[in-house]
Amino acid sequence: MSKKDNFNQAMFDMFGVGKDSAQDSVQGSASTAAALDTEMLDRNVVQFPPSDGPDLKVLSLPVTYLAPGTRVEGILRSEGSVEIDGEFKGDIMAEGNVTLRTDVTGNITARNLKIEGCSLTGDARISDLVQLNSESSINGNVTAGTLSSGGTIIGDLDIQHNMSLEQGAKVVGNVSTGTMSITRGAIIRGSVETRGEDIE
Repeated sequence: MSKKDNFNQAMFDMFGVGKDSAQDSVQGSASTAAALDTEMLDRNVVQFPPSDGPDLKVLSLPVTYLAPGTRVEGILRSEGSVEIDGEFKGDIMAEGNVTLRTDVTGNITARNLKIEGCSLTGDARISDLVQLNSESSINGNVTAGTLSSGGTIIGDLDIQHNMSLEQGAKVVGNVSTGTMSITRGAIIRGSVETRGEDIE
């Protein structure tokens, strides 16, 4: 083995370059691309926890992300899912899931809506699940398949399947729902109509 071969072998052993570097580079690029594809797929899969309503499918859709420090005003339309961490004012229409982590003023139409520690001022028309944690609120009317709330909703609710209120949850408005479960400590100020699951 020549000195050049010895040098290339040593460089390859220590740093992964030198011997067969072109082939390794191609394989490394392929491995990196595969890892990135897997990471992006994991990020694009948004799964909501199970509810008492119909089974919700996991959506694997493109995610439109508004980062902290970003300000947008207008109408946002997406064929996938939307995550808002920046400042947004306007309507959101998404075919997938909408996740809010900052206050939003505007109406939302989506498949699922998750509000984490912030408020929505506007109406929500959601085909499947609306979720609010204890630090979240909605000031507007909500139409949804299923509702699970630990926060405050000021507005009328029209829930097709089940509405679940956790301890500390508050609803100020009229409620129409298929079925309802309320934990001790939740408050409803308004009329309540339960239709039952067998009524369309």
